Amino acid sequence: MAHPDYVRVVRVRPLGAEQTELSAEFLFLPEVLADPAFDPGNAVQFADLVMSEDAAVCERNQLGLRALPHTRGVLMPEEYVVHQFQQWVQSELTRS
Repeated sequence: MAHPDYVRVVRVRPLGAEQTELSAEFLFLPEVLADPAFDPGNAVQFADLVMSEDAAVCERNQLGLRALPHTRGVLMPEEYVVHQFQQWVQSELTRS
C-alpha cells in the first residue's frame, strides 16, 4: 500500500485451515529515517488499527465455512480472476 510518505508491504501466509500469519513491513526513504524528528508511530498505529479492523471483518466473514451444508460462496464479478487463478492452481496440483 503506497502512502504519501512511506510504503507498507503486507504479507498474508496461511498456516492451516483456520490460522493465518499476517506481517507488515514499512519502507521509508533514507532521508526520512535520518530526520531526528521522524517518528514512525503514527504510521504503525494507523496500520495496526486498519489491519485489526480488516482482520475482524475477515474472521466474521469466514464463520461457518466448515459447516456441512456449506459447499461454496458466491463470487462478485470483481473476483472472477481470483477464481480463474484458483482453478489454475488446482489443475497444476492435480497434474503432479
